Amino acid sequence: MNWKQVWIRARTGLLVGMLVQLILLWSMQDTYGSALEITVWMGASVIYGVASGLFDQERLNLLAATALHFLLSYAVTVAACMVLGYGETLLACALGCLPLFLVLYVLIYLGITIAVRIQMKKINEKLQK
Repeated sequence: MNWKQVWIRARTGLLVGMLVQLILLWSMQDTYGSALEITVWMGASVIYGVASGLFDQERLNLLAATALHFLLSYAVTVAACMVLGYGETLLACALGCLPLFLVLYVLIYLGITIAVRIQMKKINEKLQK
């Protein structure tokens, strides 16, 4: 079994295990808060994962893909925070999430930019040989 197959099986096992755990949490008394929180963040995570496909779009440059991913992920996070009652108002949730998001996305953008430049440098070196 190669690593790709291991990863696919691990993801499947993780998904099944998380769904079973959620069903159990929803069915047991006194676990509503935990079940709701886990469900909301799992739903948000699905959207984050799907949104990462923006980085595979050749029509978008890195800055555009990062900005779109930021906006979508930020909106989902603010909505999740509001649903879960992390802030009294939508504005409070939005302002509470903003600093973390700005720092994370600056780091993501810089990291991807540096990785792409390193990759381009290696390709150029191979082409010059």
